[in-house]
Amino acid sequence: MRLAKLISIALIFTGVLAASVSAQTLKLRAKVNATSDVVTFDDFFEGTGASGSTAFFRAPRAGRTGAVRVSRLIAAVERLGYSWFPPSGLRSIRVSREMATVEVDQIADLIRRELAGAIPDTQEPDDLDITLPVRLRTIRIADTTSAQIVINQLDLTPRTRSFRAAMSFGEGENQVQRIIEGRYAVRRRVPVPIAAIPRNQIITYEDLIWVRLADTAIGNAVTRAEDLIGKSARRTLSEGRPVLAVDLEAPRIVLRNQLVTVMYRVPGMTLTARGRALRDAAAGESVSVLNLSSNRTIVATAIGPGQVSVTNASEGLLVASVK
Repeated sequence: MRLAKLISIALIFTGVLAASVSAQTLKLRAKVNATSDVVTFDDFFEGTGASGSTAFFRAPRAGRTGAVRVSRLIAAVERLGYSWFPPSGLRSIRVSREMATVEVDQIADLIRRELAGAIPDTQEPDDLDITLPVRLRTIRIADTTSAQIVINQLDLTPRTRSFRAAMSFGEGENQVQRIIEGRYAVRRRVPVPIAAIPRNQIITYEDLIWVRLADTAIGNAVTRAEDLIGKSARRTLSEGRPVLAVDLEAPRIVLRNQLVTVMYRVPGMTLTARGRALRDAAAGESVSVLNLSSNRTIVATAIGPGQVSVTNASEGLLVASVK
């Protein structure tokens, strides 16, 4: 009998101590903000432990604020075996449901990940450029700890490089549905000048750097380094910009007004004369040369820096006549 009485006293003491500890560890949050469709124990209090996820009340709609009477909150706390003593004079507690924003870049990133691998020549999201309408703005949804953005359907039109995505933002009754349309482009590696290349400069490997550009921006640009190296810039080439084939030419080995050596070869003999080039010429190109001795103009072929050759017999005779 005495043992039973002691056990009873111990249980009562333990219950009082537990209630006291619960009352001390529960601390009302300065601001109650719901992050889902329900307001939980943990939304109201700090120190809720394993019971924190227990739903207490329905949350307000996204972007709105509601109020919970203190008497209802006390009852909900007690149902979990806790005790809470509100501050004197507190009659209700404001509960808010804030809004979160989904930025346009987030939408583009999700579509890029979805398309990667589904479009030829793409493996990774970085292989694609996504262009969304300028009018598209941020989308506001209920602020949740795990706001979901989902592509429910994605349709492609390869001919126009366009897409149409049916998307949902958020969850529950606050979910937002949107149709997002835009265009895509495949990004490719192309060689571009690492710095501006002046006109007539011969391009070397050190003049180039590889970058990834949308194929719509590449157009008819040169995409292989070997097609650039050794060529001469026909005009100044801009830093970081793709180079068009029309901007290149074979290097000029003979320049206009340059003094050149005119050569005429016959079996066992080479005749030479001095002349002045009347225009620029690349290797293998024809060029008019003024013979300085005879003051006659001949047509020769550029064969090396400052050197031209004549193969026509009549032109060769003009060279021979000045020896």
